[in-house]
Amino acid sequence: PESVYRRLHLNEWCAPEDRLTNVDDVQACVTLDGPLEHVPGHKYAIGVDLGITNDRSVCAVMHAERAENDDERKVVQRVVLDRMEVWTPTRGNPVDLTAVEEWIALASRQYRAHVQIDPYQAVAMTQRLRNKGVSIDEFTFSQASVGRLGMALHTTIRDHRLAIPNDPELIDELVNVRLRETSPNVYRLDHDPDRHDDRAIAMALAILSLTTTSQASGPITYTDEE
Repeated sequence: PESVYRRLHLNEWCAPEDRLTNVDDVQACVTLDGPLEHVPGHKYAIGVDLGITNDRSVCAVMHAERAENDDERKVVQRVVLDRMEVWTPTRGNPVDLTAVEEWIALASRQYRAHVQIDPYQAVAMTQRLRNKGVSIDEFTFSQASVGRLGMALHTTIRDHRLAIPNDPELIDELVNVRLRETSPNVYRLDHDPDRHDDRAIAMALAILSLTTTSQASGPITYTDEE
């Protein structure tokens, strides 16, 4: 972030960023008309942030591809949001995790995707999905890993290497999510009490999975018969 650069390289005091990004950078990433189908040759990942009674459950299917940057000279890695599904709880009606599990199993098969999941409330679900042949890892939340999560999403949007559809709710959430500095140079995603960060976390989990070089469970493969 700009504040870290100024502190470390220019020796200037600067307050940390209060928001993950801004409207202009998010709007620059709005380049899709809608959901995308699976394309052979792309590496796909599904980020899953689970909520039951107070928070939403969100699944984000994303893939990475090569693209040119804004000056059309340097080839960079662009991350594309292919599909997003949101389950919203209501008073007296928590999220049906069985429906979420079935959606993950189907989407991972359709997109040949590796799943990165928030382990909260997901231990039994993760085991069942593994038994179905789904390539899935639980994301271990720690001070360092949460910082990587926030920075992965921040830099992808800042550098306009994210492609999303014109979804007003998604855009509003990304613009209002906070990038909170919990200790020097360590950041985490956060939100105001009346807002959410479920979509942002699901996307960040997928982005981090796509931009790291290894996956503990390896890529998922299916035959045409499956």
